[in-house]
Amino acid sequence: MHAMLLLISSISAAQDATPVPPVSHVIVPELTAASVSVMSDGFVIHELLIDELSARGLSPIGGAELSNAVGDAALDCADSTDCPSNLWSVFDAQVALVGQVEGTELGLDITVYFYEPGRDDPFKIVNETLGPGSEEDFVGSLVETTVALMVARNGFVPPGSEAPIEPQPELDPDSEAEPPAGGEPPPEIESDSEAGTELVERDASEVESSEPSLPSGTKADPWSEKERKEMGISKGLYEKFLSSGNPDAQDWLRQERVRTAKLNMQVGAGASMGSVDRSVTVRLVLQQDTDDDFVELDRYEEDVLLGGVQGQGSLALYAGLSPRWDLGLFLGLGYANKHLTTGWEQVDNDGALLDQARNEPAPAVAVVPVVEPRLRFFPKATGVFKPYLMVHGNVRFYDSYELQNTEKVTYEPGRPSLQPMGVGGGVGVALDVTPEFVVFFEAPYTQFISGATPYRQNSSMMSSEPEATLHVDSVLRLSGGVGFKF
Repeated sequence: MHAMLLLISSISAAQDATPVPPVSHVIVPELTAASVSVMSDGFVIHELLIDELSARGLSPIGGAELSNAVGDAALDCADSTDCPSNLWSVFDAQVALVGQVEGTELGLDITVYFYEPGRDDPFKIVNETLGPGSEEDFVGSLVETTVALMVARNGFVPPGSEAPIEPQPELDPDSEAEPPAGGEPPPEIESDSEAGTELVERDASEVESSEPSLPSGTKADPWSEKERKEMGISKGLYEKFLSSGNPDAQDWLRQERVRTAKLNMQVGAGASMGSVDRSVTVRLVLQQDTDDDFVELDRYEEDVLLGGVQGQGSLALYAGLSPRWDLGLFLGLGYANKHLTTGWEQVDNDGALLDQARNEPAPAVAVVPVVEPRLRFFPKATGVFKPYLMVHGNVRFYDSYELQNTEKVTYEPGRPSLQPMGVGGGVGVALDVTPEFVVFFEAPYTQFISGATPYRQNSSMMSSEPEATLHVDSVLRLSGGVGFKF
């Protein structure tokens, strides 16, 4: 029993004697942004700095941990006269990195101030202008500087500086196994021959190439999976190829117009019918004050998509997934009419109508880009005439409305840009004139599910509020064009 107590006490003493490195905290407030345009850049650099400091064995305090502890005391630290002096009493830290970011013509101008407890002014300042994509290099250099300063000023010992524990060597399956200490060597495995048994791996092409070749002009029958995969066709089409008697696979693919192209580019033109035009109506209720200035009392606004017809050009790229399926991206560029109606009513103190006016100029023409990711299915993968079905998403981009004020009336603000999104499907037909050239016709339909809902702000004071404009929330496009296969 006495010996056991001595053993326990000696182990405890040995544990107490093992040095435990102190935790080295670094306070890292979020970078102070000189403008809103560089706030996101400051957030990115701050996150990179937190991650890199942690990877180097330091304990950075920033982000939510810092704000939860001190509230707004660390907010815009680079512009504050109290920060980071007000943080030392909260955290047991050795260094504070206070940064600010500003956008310049050359890139991001970053300044980082190094502070330590008991000192109001920074003991080091790092300033650098960053070009695009150089944030990680800057953060890595900044952390190297931080570690070097903490080693010199605070006695910080980076992890791994002590003698590391030698890792156990990994077992090499190709090396001869060493016998365990004090044990017997592993038993030898008897081989099937004097030279031993050799395991050789070969891929499918090497195995199939060892099959006897057929005389020239003879079709390989029975089935050859290697050939089918090289042709890129389904099992059913390969059976059709075998039954054709044609010994040349590529010649058969060309004659049958099989859809084996990896890339298909199509250029087209057509017309879209449905919710393609946009209409904005703004009517004001005004009252004249004692200075003869007109004051807005109320406002009616409406922003809707109208039915119309829109010409459109397009470019589409499709990647072949199989002879019957392809995945593509449709890019369209069309025009749309921008309708705008403005007007006003002047009322007296009792709300009685004194005067009114309405202005409805000719519609302006706006360019409307369209983006559609598409998936197409071809029930018939051979022959010249190939009908197909498609499903797609749709996003259209309408620009904003800028309203012109008059001497009497201020119509601002205008209406923002609009991006209605929808889903749909359609039918089409591809005519493979040659194996490399195709003519197509298609009719996709889109139902908008977001962004196409009319916006209306009604007026309670207007004597004759305009009738709501009938809106449309779907589009049917008819188009055709030519394609090239690669």
